[in-house]
Amino acid sequence: LSYVADENGFQVQGSHVPTPPPVPKELVDAYAKAASQPQSHDEPEYAQPAQGHGYSAY
Repeated sequence: LSYVADENGFQVQGSHVPTPPPVPKELVDAYAKAASQPQSHDEPEYAQPAQGHGYSAY
């Protein structure tokens, strides 16, 4: 077990340190397909602010 602290932060290194499972091939393929698609910005990425002050006028 060894410890490293550098510009990337604190890291523990060793053969018995748990590692995440590999990313499934289906996800890798889906990410690649999504990255190759042109992005559409037809709709705003935020909600329009509500009109008024949050109450209904009677």
